Amino acid sequence: MELDTWNWLCHVAIWGSIASWFIFLLIYCIPDIALYIAPDMIGQDRMLYSCAVFWISLFIIPMITLLADFLYKIFKRTFFKTLMQDIQEVEAEHGDPSRLIKSDHAVHKQIWTRDEAFEDRKDRGASALGFAFSQEEDARVGQAELIRRYDTTLKKPRGD
Repeated sequence: MELDTWNWLCHVAIWGSIASWFIFLLIYCIPDIALYIAPDMIGQDRMLYSCAVFWISLFIIPMITLLADFLYKIFKRTFFKTLMQDIQEVEAEHGDPSRLIKSDHAVHKQIWTRDEAFEDRKDRGASALGFAFSQEEDARVGQAELIRRYDTTLKKPRGD
């Protein structure tokens, strides 16, 4: 799961699910309850919570599993930056990001040409381009920015 922003709902969902697992294990291992449901669980909570391997694994395993994702993000952000990432870096340095947005390179870097879009459509099927109301879905370059950049002096294509 990847989050751009953390709000209170994200905290409740993530930390609440972790806490609920610990609470569930405590309740599930109570002898009066476990005797009828799962007799082999009686006392498992005490054994688990007193085991150092459990507590070390609780922190080490998530770190190891997230390491590949973290390295991929570093590689991608270092060598294949998006326009949004370029803007974030300029803003972090208290610079003016408008020069990036106004450059022709920014638009060509972020969107496909018409031919590439139709080639991709053939590969993935007719639904690959989406509907008229989903232009902002990926938000690489916003629809409003494209409209502002459109040269109205050119003749419209026929659409064949």
